[in-house]
Amino acid sequence: SGLFSNAYGEGDGGNITVTAPSLSLEEGGVIRANTTGPGHGGTITVKADELHSTGGYMFANTYGGGAAGDILLEATNISFRDGAQVGASAREGSTGKGGNITVNATGDVAIGGKSSAGNPSGLFSNADGAGDGGSITVTASSLSLEEGGEIQANTTGPGHGGTISIKADELYATGGGGIFAHTFGAGDAGDILLEGTNMSIRDGAQVGASAQKGSTGKGGNITINATGAV
Repeated sequence: SGLFSNAYGEGDGGNITVTAPSLSLEEGGVIRANTTGPGHGGTITVKADELHSTGGYMFANTYGGGAAGDILLEATNISFRDGAQVGASAREGSTGKGGNITVNATGDVAIGGKSSAGNPSGLFSNADGAGDGGSITVTASSLSLEEGGEIQANTTGPGHGGTISIKADELYATGGGGIFAHTFGAGDAGDILLEGTNMSIRDGAQVGASAQKGSTGKGGNITINATGAV
């Protein structure tokens, strides 16, 4: 079940815009604006007081020569659980650039858990093809990453990885999840910038921007600016 505006031909894809008091994506529900050809993918925009995804998906990936569309999510409170994913990646075999993901929440953003197949919940803008990856920006009162939840902007090909920028008064990562901007290929890894008041990374959670084994690209920079405790 879902909303679809894909670009399978030569032209650009259309945009998907949802405005509502609440939006829920459950049990595989999808909002998708992928591109597989030379046309650019459409933008996905969601504006809702409450945005909750339990095993649902939002994708604006590119599988071809066209750039992936961007994803903009604006809400009071946002949660992604049980393998729910938001992706604007440049997939393997593509030459287009990955899309940007922007999350603006005046309240809390919670990302946690995995699907029954072991896929983590999270935000993903990876560069698995020839193009660069897009950036991920999260602004919230608090951000929590639990039980394997991830924010990921890795690169596995020649394209540069995207930057991850997070501004949150409270940032908590625990239980094996984390924030990753690694390079596994020839492209440079993106940088990670964390800004807030208090930050806690515990119980196996990680923040990483490394040049992994077998890569030739440069590792990324990690910058933490906290006015309180880390």
